[in-house]
Formats: sequence, C-alpha cells, structure tokens
Amino acid sequence: MEELLTYVQSNRRVCPKPPYWADLQGILKRIGAEESEPVSLILAAWHITTDLQKAECLSEQIAFAYRYGALNKVDNFLRSLSDEQWYHSGK
Repeated sequence: MEELLTYVQSNRRVCPKPPYWADLQGILKRIGAEESEPVSLILAAWHITTDLQKAECLSEQIAFAYRYGALNKVDNFLRSLSDEQWYHSGK
C-alpha cells in the first residue's frame, strides 16, 4: 500500500481527473465491502474541495481497497492512467 501511495503522490499528482476518478469509484463499489466506499470528490465537490482534500480522499480509497483485498486491482488501474489523466497541483 505504501508503494502505491508514494506513486500517486509523486510528480505533483493529486488524484485522477473526474472521469477516471469516477471509474475508480466503480471499481470500489464492486468490492462488495460491508462498509461504503469513500466517495470520489467529483461533480460539485470537485470545485469546492482543496487539492489536499482530494489527495486525502484518494488515500482513503486506496486504504479501503487494501482492507478489502482489492489493492492490486486499484494499483493496476491507477498505474495505467497516463499523466494527462491525472490532476496535478499547480497546473
């Protein structure tokens, strides 16, 4: 999990851009956990949250995937995103 967190926080990455973050949300929904997955900060939430809040939400989603045995699936998805599919701080 730590390796993935380091990866997603490198290169000024904050989170996937909204369409791809919605795709991650779909992956998390299909885990079938007894708790609700952390919700991606897209749609109206995108404009009212800070970069730090977005990054923290993504970290929570990664931890959720880890707890429910889906870290490899989330890791593969996030690493498959091109640099243009990520939202970066300061850009």
